[in-house]
Amino acid sequence: MLRRDAVFVYLGRDNMLDTVIMIQMIAIALIIAGIVTIAGKRTSSYASLLITAFFLALIHNIGYLLELRSVNAKEVMAAVKVEYLGSAFIVPIITLFIFDYCRVRMPNLFVFGLTGLGVLVYISIFFYEYTNLYYTSVEFVTEGAMPHIVLGHGILYYVYAAVNVNTLIADIAVIFSLIMSARDERMKGNYLALLASVAAPLIFYIIGMLGVFEGFDPAPMGEASTVAILTIALIRHHIFDVVELANEEILDNLENALIVVNGEYGYEESNKKAREIFPSLQSLSRGDRLPDSRLQA
Repeated sequence: MLRRDAVFVYLGRDNMLDTVIMIQMIAIALIIAGIVTIAGKRTSSYASLLITAFFLALIHNIGYLLELRSVNAKEVMAAVKVEYLGSAFIVPIITLFIFDYCRVRMPNLFVFGLTGLGVLVYISIFFYEYTNLYYTSVEFVTEGAMPHIVLGHGILYYVYAAVNVNTLIADIAVIFSLIMSARDERMKGNYLALLASVAAPLIFYIIGMLGVFEGFDPAPMGEASTVAILTIALIRHHIFDVVELANEEILDNLENALIVVNGEYGYEESNKKAREIFPSLQSLSRGDRLPDSRLQA
């Protein structure tokens, strides 16, 4: 006969699992709402990057929901493969969005490096039975707050984690520098929203690596927080304002070259014609000084 205290333990674990699943479903609903919201806006390069990031976050969160519903190691690892189809590439896309929106040039080598690392990570996870690069061991346990997978980590896991953390910190540094130099209150509000949207997944990601919550990975919730913050910014602060997008389109379609500088002769932006005449403009980031010697066709 099952003891009364044992019954309470099982009931508690069931309630814990049901709670986590409910949280995960809410996270998925938030992401879908974010996708619908941004899909209704006029597109630009950074809006396209953002909706791509939202879709990747959706894939990650759906995969994690499948993981929570799994009952053995084989099912969990099938779900993990779905998760990483999104999470392996979300940091590069978010970083591209941040740099593009902030008009800061990102070296192509850095972009290719992040993407290549994501591909390597996904391949290592997909073939985890044959390589110890990312996972060295896989064990499904029923002890603890709820059933979960216990994974041994290989060198690629730690490299990937370090790159992700440092990349998000770099994103925060770029945004913070623009907040400090921004004079327009509207743009400063946009940058603050971006800062919060990057800080949230970084905090959740670090908490997950530290194993604070046994059996629960908070990283998907961090991505959902990013989507929620940016969706609120879309609605309240209009970070993809129609006027801003229209101005961008008008400038790029001008027949004459246009270069915008600040009071200290620092580069702000340029239109398509200017970048065609002066290819060196493509290597400039917002705030870079613009000496005459740089403007060479």
